[in-house]
Amino acid sequence: IGALVVEGQQRYSADLVRRFARLRPGADYAQAQLVEAQQRLSDSGYYDAAYLSLDTGSDPAHAVVRAKVKEARRQKAVFGVGASTDSGTRLSAEHSYNQVPGIDWRAVNKVTLARDAQTFASDWTSQPGEDAWRCAASALLERNRVGEIDLSTQRYRGRRFATEASLDQGYYLQFERTQANYREMDQHTANEAVSANYSFALRRFDSTPFPSSGWGLGGEFGAGSVL
Repeated sequence: IGALVVEGQQRYSADLVRRFARLRPGADYAQAQLVEAQQRLSDSGYYDAAYLSLDTGSDPAHAVVRAKVKEARRQKAVFGVGASTDSGTRLSAEHSYNQVPGIDWRAVNKVTLARDAQTFASDWTSQPGEDAWRCAASALLERNRVGEIDLSTQRYRGRRFATEASLDQGYYLQFERTQANYREMDQHTANEAVSANYSFALRRFDSTPFPSSGWGLGGEFGAGSVL
């Protein structure tokens, strides 16, 4: 593998494609690596489509890899209407901003409104660094009515994570607060907790992204305290 040549970029830099693709110049060529790189680009949210191919007419000792990408819009809004027998009518709105001015993070904010539940979720994620690690921050605010109990939940999380072909791992700090209001008894309780966590997913499959055999293992470890 030699240089990675990017075609089709307009909104985002060619360096962003290289950071998601993670094809190391000088490594031996393998078709599976190109498929995995395509998948990372498609899953990133920055590209609607990506196709990587080897330029067979280039020097075999430093073969050029060509990446053709179709970029996603910087901003996207999605609106939804639904209904269920449990929660009645449901409305939702989601806004994605792929390049927040000043920090270049990706921000996704979503609001969901239903009869017995209202939720606001905000997720902010940095672009991958040269070492493939990314930073993220998220907030979740939720209100639920369960019988005669009104529940209010807040969750704030700061995270650092990396996604590889065979291993995903991440560290995060989390703060949670739950308030419960018992209407019939006119009682109110509040609970808070803070925790430090590590999560991982290990994969050993015969091929990606469509394996026919192999195994996977995931886990999460955390330590915390009720405040």
